[in-house]
Amino acid sequence: MTDLPKRVLVMAEIGSSGIFDASGPDPESRTMLTHVQLGLPPDVRRRFEHWLGLFWDISNRPTSFDLGKTNEIGRVVAEALKGFLGAAVVVEYQPISITGARGKVEVVP
Repeated sequence: MTDLPKRVLVMAEIGSSGIFDASGPDPESRTMLTHVQLGLPPDVRRRFEHWLGLFWDISNRPTSFDLGKTNEIGRVVAEALKGFLGAAVVVEYQPISITGARGKVEVVP
């Protein structure tokens, strides 16, 4: 992607890439970014796929789902994305709760 967004949000959402352009003025203006659009290297792409696979397990095995582990992996994946995109892009991470509610957005350093 030649024109990177100013801000991206990493959040687990079923059927998504896990990465959203959050440069707009409100949550309704967010658009999903694909791994191909961003030119993610294979290792970062695999990390996203693994993390999203864990998140999707909540619907298949809700009693054995490890929310803390899944959110921690999400933070690590967001850090990997930040490392790839660089300082020009603000990367945020939004954890989830067991009910699927969104937690407070965290800025990735």
